[in-house]
Amino acid sequence: MLRCLLFALLVLPTLSSAASFYVDPIHGSDSSDGSFSSPWKSLNYLFNNGMIESRQWNSLPYNASTSYLVEKNSGAVIQGGDIIYLRSGHYGELSIISYYNTAPITIAAEQGNVPVFRNILLRSGSNWVLSGLTVSPSALPDASFSYLIDLDSHGWTGPVHSIKVSGCKLYSTASSGSWSREDWNRKAKNGISVDGTDMTVSHNSLTNVNFGISLGASHSLIEWNRIENFSGDGLRGLGDHTVFQYNTISDTGWPRHPSCPSSTTLTPMLPLLLQDN
Repeated sequence: MLRCLLFALLVLPTLSSAASFYVDPIHGSDSSDGSFSSPWKSLNYLFNNGMIESRQWNSLPYNASTSYLVEKNSGAVIQGGDIIYLRSGHYGELSIISYYNTAPITIAAEQGNVPVFRNILLRSGSNWVLSGLTVSPSALPDASFSYLIDLDSHGWTGPVHSIKVSGCKLYSTASSGSWSREDWNRKAKNGISVDGTDMTVSHNSLTNVNFGISLGASHSLIEWNRIENFSGDGLRGLGDHTVFQYNTISDTGWPRHPSCPSSTTLTPMLPLLLQDN
């Protein structure tokens, strides 16, 4: 009993200190305080104005032997453990670069809302959760990017790790029924690219994409994803010590390119678990 009480005393203050903030691209204002009744207008405004406390490398380029993390935006309103809820509307492109959080910060769709992004780049960071987001370039076409969600380690700015993408909906177009082979070649975006370590991609829906989930990460988990209508590989696993389980892959769209005859490509160097896919 004493042990349980001690655990509660240690954990509850941490949970109670977590805060919730809100963004509404239609009815919000960036001069607001981000509360439920007074949401901000732009998610990018928070990143561009130093409103998220995190960490970054002491200097660049990143060096695995000598680099160390230092405070970034110390004392900012949003901190590790907080949740940013997004309301319906279009958010354009989101780039999160060099944010190594001390505890997970969640960017999530508020219940009953549909926040839509053109694409998301999360490079050189840790402790982020993306939950319930819709990602599609159909409203704002752009040929300058290839992945709808790109979780990227970078030689200059550093590795990515401890990221979770869950319950997101990704598609190049809502319907590919009228697409020709040329349309598939030109318009189909890749789904999710996963570098780094300790990455989790779960319960996502990917439709009308080129490659579905491409994973070079190690010690990661890919589970309960649905990939439907793709022209490359549905799942591509090139990392070590990774689990693929309970994923559903179906190809009812345009036939795959002859050079990609299988729906799954897996070439790990070290143990890999495939289960009930």
